[in-house]
Amino acid sequence: MGKALLRVQFALVWNSFAGGSRKKGARAGIAVAMVITAAAIAMMFSVTFDAMAAAYYEMGLGWFYFAFFLLVDFCLMLLGSVFTAKAQLFEAKDNAQLLAMPIPPGQILFSRMASLILVNGFFQLTVAVPAAVCWVLHCPVTPMGAAAFLLFCLCLPLTATAVSALVGWLISLATRGVRNKTLLTTVFTLAFLALYLYYYSKLMRSLSDLPALGAALAGKLNRVALLLIPGRAIAEGRLPDLLWSLAGMLLPFLLVSLVLSATYLRVLSANRDFARVVYREKAAKSGSAAGALYRRELARLASSSSYLVNSTLGVFAMIAGAVFLAVKGSALTALLSQLATYGFSGPLITAGLVVVLCFLSTMTTVTAPSISLEGRNLWIAQSLPVPAWTVLRAKLLLHLSLAVPAVLLPEAVLLILLRPGLPEALLILLVPPLFNVLVALIGLCANLLLPNLNWVTETAAVKNSAAVLIAIFGGWFLAAIPAVLCLAVPSLPPLGVLAGFGVLTALLSLLLLGWCRTSGARIFRRL
Repeated sequence: MGKALLRVQFALVWNSFAGGSRKKGARAGIAVAMVITAAAIAMMFSVTFDAMAAAYYEMGLGWFYFAFFLLVDFCLMLLGSVFTAKAQLFEAKDNAQLLAMPIPPGQILFSRMASLILVNGFFQLTVAVPAAVCWVLHCPVTPMGAAAFLLFCLCLPLTATAVSALVGWLISLATRGVRNKTLLTTVFTLAFLALYLYYYSKLMRSLSDLPALGAALAGKLNRVALLLIPGRAIAEGRLPDLLWSLAGMLLPFLLVSLVLSATYLRVLSANRDFARVVYREKAAKSGSAAGALYRRELARLASSSSYLVNSTLGVFAMIAGAVFLAVKGSALTALLSQLATYGFSGPLITAGLVVVLCFLSTMTTVTAPSISLEGRNLWIAQSLPVPAWTVLRAKLLLHLSLAVPAVLLPEAVLLILLRPGLPEALLILLVPPLFNVLVALIGLCANLLLPNLNWVTETAAVKNSAAVLIAIFGGWFLAAIPAVLCLAVPSLPPLGVLAGFGVLTALLSLLLLGWCRTSGARIFRRL
């Protein structure tokens, strides 16, 4: 039974990425896209590790290089799996079915934790591979150090999974019986992300001047055993440090597994009923079908913390950016003045700001999982006495009603701070909202073609989704077009490139809109 559960969990992990497609060509294409995505993230980390390896080795701080790798690796896995663990371990929709079967709760827990370990292992590759390659290229490698590195790569996902499971358990306990669970979970998630990004940015700023700050930073951390001992085990090949480190990585996993295994049945079967609501008679108000469908989509978004947080990160980023610009506007003007001294013209800076807003817009992916989230209840939306396009349009309007007002906030602040001419002001105001329309349509089309209707947890449909990946990275590719043209062909006028990009965005949006109204609506009826 345990092997069968493992096969089911691993199949669900792959199916969530593959979008439920059974076509070999589609699965192969998604696999290639995942590899490209991992390679892009690895390249980003390789820039940092390449700058650190030689500098820290020459300073005798090899242990700090590997301690930094382990810390970044652990934080990335924790960030990627903590809320997945909450949904997958404690709030999966098949809990009742599995508990009704003669399966020990420990086997259910083990199979779900195994799939989390698998996903964490995938995240780890994006950090471990560039860290290892950069060290090998610049520094000598000992057999004991190589063995320690490999053992840590095998054990660290267990530690990250254990901490994710523990944090997910605590969040689940804290939100049990809370009426507005979505709001509480969303606030906690955003606070967690804000703290992570704050401390990670501080660490990156500290490492910006490696030779000058490396020794000082390492001197402060050389008394932290959790960083010093594993770092020395790899850099210096110390066997005692290796054994102590492995024990420190495996012990949390064993303890958390034992505790959760002993209490898993009680946690899953706990009563989570909310307080009863007293019915009060009110006059009913009639409305249009389109309005009712929009309110249905809005209620769906507000009822799921996973959907709300992961699909509206761009909205929160726009609001935070607008507030930051309003408070720290002088810092932006000083930076732009400094760029002007290096030969960056005003139109080129305008194009750069618009590209940044377009990149941030790709973080809003409301439409990309919206069809998948219908799940096995998709028949309800399909059987409504309205055209299929009306249902799809409600999903599209929800995305735009959140994304477009959000992007207008930083645009307004930029116009006040920069006071550009009329052509530049029009491009700042028009291009990012048009790009948001395109991103919303890309997500909707991708989800129509690659729906995942057999998910067990909403997180699988929202995060581990081929449609979401296509919406994000397709948006990145398109947003990079004006930046590449302006930098690769300096003779092109930046404002002309930006205007052409706006026209291209509008044309692509019209094409995708027409496809959604016709072919997309027919596909939706047949899902």
